[in-house]
Amino acid sequence: NPEEKMAVYDPTVGSGGMLIQMRDYLREKGGSADELALYGQEKIGTTWSICKMNMLL
Repeated sequence: NPEEKMAVYDPTVGSGGMLIQMRDYLREKGGSADELALYGQEKIGTTWSICKMNMLL
């Protein structure tokens, strides 16, 4: 369960779905996602670009 000021790392981030769910979960529980550090790693450049776009939306 993510909490404020926590760092979350996804070693196979893909399109960023897990990280986005972490952010949304924290917001639903009344927390601030501003201090949640989200990190991911992706080998395929196109997929990384999709993840970056999804995180900005």
